Amino acid sequence: APPADAVQAAADSRADVTSGAVRALATVAAAARLGGDVPATLRSADPASLRCWWDRLAGAWSLAEQHGIALADVLDAVRCDAEHRVRFAAEVQARLADPRAAAAVLAALPLLALALAQSLGAAPWHVLCETPAGHLLLVIGTALACAGVWWSTRLISGAVPA
Repeated sequence: APPADAVQAAADSRADVTSGAVRALATVAAAARLGGDVPATLRSADPASLRCWWDRLAGAWSLAEQHGIALADVLDAVRCDAEHRVRFAAEVQARLADPRAAAAVLAALPLLALALAQSLGAAPWHVLCETPAGHLLLVIGTALACAGVWWSTRLISGAVPA
């Protein structure tokens, strides 16, 4: 099928969904039919959450236009790349579930320890809130706990592919 018809068919296949992606596909189809700049239309398409995918499609369309390559072959390569990227991102997210859970448990341990000590009658809240040494320990402990949460978040977010 001609590219304009193929894009329009993709938009029509999801016509029951009122989303920005469907509207963007219809706009791209119109640009292709009217001889407009399809890559520029793709690069400016909404929603912004799909920006990297619109850019990939725009690059594929430009490549096909500039070098006379069949658009279907280039788009098939883009589709394969997208599937691999989505599969890889899902695998990374699944593998990060344990470190996220461990970080949450470690972040909650000081509060759990305070609750346990309070229930046993050790009165840690009295020490932390009523004594100068307790104030200092509360500030230091809170700072260390926040630093631990920040560091765990930084490590985990560094492992997620962009």
